[in-house]
Amino acid sequence: MGTIEEVLRTAGEKVLEAARRKGVEAEAYLLHDQVLNLEVANDQIETLKEAEETGLGLRVLRDGRLGFAYTSDLSDQA
Repeated sequence: MGTIEEVLRTAGEKVLEAARRKGVEAEAYLLHDQVLNLEVANDQIETLKEAEETGLGLRVLRDGRLGFAYTSDLSDQA
């Protein structure tokens, strides 16, 4: 399937091409974020939290109106 960067780039290119075919101006916003939080007390790890977020936002402008959508589902169906 490729790296997350390749998956995001491909998804962004697909939505921009679809917008272009519909005749609307569009911008794609690609997000990949990883967070690791550790809480240590008395030389012991008390809490370990790991989170990852990946998504794509699309802003479109047509006939002077603005629309925005966001998804974390990068499949072709989404």
